[in-house]
Order: sequence, then structure tokens, then C-alpha cells
Amino acid sequence: MDVSSDVKTFSQDEPITTSSPSSDVGDSSKQIEEKEPEDHFLTGPKLYVLIAALSLAVFLFALDMSILVTAIPLITEKFHSTDDIGWYVSAYMLSL
Repeated sequence: MDVSSDVKTFSQDEPITTSSPSSDVGDSSKQIEEKEPEDHFLTGPKLYVLIAALSLAVFLFALDMSILVTAIPLITEKFHSTDDIGWYVSAYMLSL
């Protein structure tokens, strides 16, 4: 068996291929692709829109909870019961 027949030289223009150990001999080449790692960070206007949207969502959530805090004294006065304040919060959260 001649060893020199199994050796192949590669030029810089040729893609480098490798064989996978689990494939057949006829289908033994796959192209190796090396890619630079990509950054997945938002920048510029997209970042500012995201920050503004998150800030608005937090503000609206806080505003929503302040409605309940404002209404609890009126509800307690109407029903003459401070024992049911926990139920007010639960009923309000069910309506959302």
C-alpha cells in the first residue's frame, strides 16, 4: 500500500474538509466553517426604545397598584370591615 497516495495538499483558496466518524466512506466530507462571534447587543435607537418601553411598563404597573391603595379606605368605609382588605386585593387582581 502506497502511503503517498493518501496524502493531499491544500492551497489557501480551497475549503478545508474533514470526515465525520459516523458517516459512510462515500459521504465522508463536511466543510468546516469558522465564523467570527457576533455581538447580540442592542445599540442606538433600538436600545432607547426598549428602555423607554420597559420604563413605561413599570410606571403603568405602579400606577395600577396605586389605584387599589387609593380605593381601600373607601371600600372599607362602605362595608364597615377591615378584616376583608386581603379579599379586596385578591378580587382586584382577578379582574386583571
